[in-house]
Amino acid sequence: MEFTIIGAGRTGRGFIAPLLSDFGHITFIDRDTGLVNELREKGSYAVGSFSSSKRIEIMDFGAYTNDDAEVPGILALSDAVFISVRGENYPSLIPFLEKHLPYSPVPFIICENAVLPSALLGPLEDSGCSAAVFATSMIEEGLDIVSENYPYLHTDGRNMPEILEGIPGIRPEPDFPLLMKRKIFTYNSASALISYLGRKKGYTVYSDAANDPEISEKTDMLLERVDHAFHVLYGVDEEDQERFSVHAKLKFRNEAIRDTIERNAASPLRKLGTDERIIGPMKLIRDAAVIEGKDPREVLISSFLPETARAALQMAMEKDPSSTYASILAKTSRLSPNDVITRCIIDA
Repeated sequence: MEFTIIGAGRTGRGFIAPLLSDFGHITFIDRDTGLVNELREKGSYAVGSFSSSKRIEIMDFGAYTNDDAEVPGILALSDAVFISVRGENYPSLIPFLEKHLPYSPVPFIICENAVLPSALLGPLEDSGCSAAVFATSMIEEGLDIVSENYPYLHTDGRNMPEILEGIPGIRPEPDFPLLMKRKIFTYNSASALISYLGRKKGYTVYSDAANDPEISEKTDMLLERVDHAFHVLYGVDEEDQERFSVHAKLKFRNEAIRDTIERNAASPLRKLGTDERIIGPMKLIRDAAVIEGKDPREVLISSFLPETARAALQMAMEKDPSSTYASILAKTSRLSPNDVITRCIIDA
């Protein structure tokens, strides 16, 4: 089989490529000319693991820039195209795909942390199948990557291309939107708390912040509120959701994963979006509290998400001091100024 991976960064190179390498030929497409040239010159790289000495050698791949003349033909001959770029890069990626799509009626698998990743393709949404990356990958040295030993790329089972069904690492999910909501409101929500509160306390290494006693306790409180809300609103088994949260905490507190606060706290405006990792779980917790007849303000404050949102807003205002908390929230979260969530954040 012929696989194309658009985005040869840590995730594309370190997580997606190893899942596919035994089942076909891989071609990377990336807009970074320097990275593409290095991939061509070296011809191979290694993917190590945070938890073992095992290393996988990735070789016999192609590498091209977005502008290379060979790209239309590569896409047209691909059995599947995996997209692994940062969320904010999709607006510039869509014209590239639109330009080549008439020559390439192949399925796109969008690997992103969003409730429905394929929606990032905008007008091309129907061409895409959503997939979720749960693993963290980091640059080790040169082209080499070290990655979390996570076995699956969770894929939307409703429209997963049949050609991927025989690949063990591609896992179809019958209710992908709920899985992703659980992922973003659990993993990403806890990550936001650790990142923004850790940044406020002066941490630069992510795991150091995650293991700070105060931040660790606040993370536990947040995830207890999220776990319970998923059970109340969606009927998710509480023990299953708690295991989900435990895995998240173990990952974030793993000192072998030397991630940075700077990377995890990047793009605070996007992360304050209405269905993103801060506001989204706040709405979840608010709605569950209302159903149970509890004071939503009290429950929200005890989740420490209002404090997290405030720290993210402060970071955003460093680049735009003329803004106000209320004006940024109105633009990003689309919540009423009188919503209990808005009031909790402003009063945090």
